[in-house]
Amino acid sequence: MTSVMITRPKGPDEVLADRLADLGYVPVCEPLLRIHLDPKPIDCSGVQAVVFTSANAVASFCKTNTDHGLTAFAVGHATAKMARRNKFSVVYQGTKGAEALIAEILDICSPEMGEILHVSGDEVKINIARSLQEFGFKARREVVYRAEPVKKFSEPGFEALKKGTIDAVIFFSPRTGQTFANLIQNARIEGVCETLRAFCFSKPVAAELNCLVWKDLIIAREPSANSLVAAISQCFN
Repeated sequence: MTSVMITRPKGPDEVLADRLADLGYVPVCEPLLRIHLDPKPIDCSGVQAVVFTSANAVASFCKTNTDHGLTAFAVGHATAKMARRNKFSVVYQGTKGAEALIAEILDICSPEMGEILHVSGDEVKINIARSLQEFGFKARREVVYRAEPVKKFSEPGFEALKKGTIDAVIFFSPRTGQTFANLIQNARIEGVCETLRAFCFSKPVAAELNCLVWKDLIIAREPSANSLVAAISQCFN
């Protein structure tokens, strides 16, 4: 049976693992980022819309804030689902990255209507608030969680990689890809990747893995879990 390593943080990895198992694959959960929520009260007076770029951001925000009726822009299906569950009015559910998100905000919102609040983790590729400020918006970013890379593979995950019992690895973020590459290089087991297929959420994710030689490096047709699962099915079935 085909064995697929899932590198997502705990929680989302279990949902994907169940889905892959239902399709006949053997999921191996190997979270490479530890998520630490840092909830804090946030002043939302004068805010016209809130931007959530991850489900973790929604979860942390809702622990200490009751402004759940705000208009929300969400990146990713899981983020949008959690925002709706917490009574936010989701007007945009994007899967095409920060640039597309910013364009949608510019189309729907106006500087006169109030501030844009970006709720995020400690590291972002594009500072959405700063980009919006260039278009005359009052915007700010609030950090409500941290993603900490693991220092080494778990013992079962490491052994599975060394023994060659893993057929594919799924990567959802550039930081996860970077962490995997660093761990592989630090352990000096780069050769194991030559028998592995890497399935990447997007081109920026794949870019972090180009330093390794893979059997195949596959980018999802669109940045979504559905597209990644479809790519795996197309490759192995």
